[in-house]
Amino acid sequence: MNWNYRIIQHPSEDEYEPDSYYMLHEVHYHGDGAPHSYSHGGKVFVGSSPYEVSRELRKALRDLRRHPILRLADFER
Repeated sequence: MNWNYRIIQHPSEDEYEPDSYYMLHEVHYHGDGAPHSYSHGGKVFVGSSPYEVSRELRKALRDLRRHPILRLADFER
């Protein structure tokens, strides 16, 4: 299964907040490249060493530079 880190734009659920907010997620894709699911609650970087955490942070930054922001509608087929 193919996945990467992406920022997803979420609509605000609070009438007093801005129209939307953004959160980092792991996004998983169908074989045709269409996104089908994402990690709910956003991404927290955890590892068994500081090196593992920094490696994942570097991967996330690399993915964010390569791919545009998604919207929840991008997950509808």
